[in-house]
Amino acid sequence: TEKAKKIIEKYSIDINSINKKGVITEKDLLPLINEKEDDPFLDIEEYPSKIKKILIIGGSFGAHQVIDILDDYEDVRVVGIIDDDKGKHGKIILGNKIIGSTDKIQDLFESNYFSHAIIAIGGNVVVRKTLYEKCLSLKIPMVNAIDKSCTIRKNVIIGKGNVINGNTYIGAFTVIGDNNFLSANTSIDHH
Repeated sequence: TEKAKKIIEKYSIDINSINKKGVITEKDLLPLINEKEDDPFLDIEEYPSKIKKILIIGGSFGAHQVIDILDDYEDVRVVGIIDDDKGKHGKIILGNKIIGSTDKIQDLFESNYFSHAIIAIGGNVVVRKTLYEKCLSLKIPMVNAIDKSCTIRKNVIIGKGNVINGNTYIGAFTVIGDNNFLSANTSIDHH
């Protein structure tokens, strides 16, 4: 698939190491990506100033979705993931390491490890809100992750920190606030 081609190129995967006949999908590549311990682009001091260094908050399935969306944009680069489940620390999600807990947010931001953040937690609104407010109190800029397959009509206003998954339709004059997680194929209109 086209996404599989991008992943093979991004992670320099040897196509001969894939034990599958027929069409190769991104799902076939996940085990190979997760084996990689180091991201060769992780020297964050060398990033061009136009590149936003993104910290993903939450290391479950939402992180997979957010990384997949952000990988389609050239002006952002995921530099790490944090999650309070210590059992996940050190694990790799689509080539990105879970580097610690949310109690590290302030230290990581103040040390310029990341420039922007996004919350990849879709199922727990209370936790999402708490983490979003924590980021705002630390003056951490929040980014949106909007899948390129979405249809966004005229005069739409979208806040900050939103995750908008694939094939979502947002009708003209719709206003979407901050810190939302919209599942795939969502349809929203202004009335």
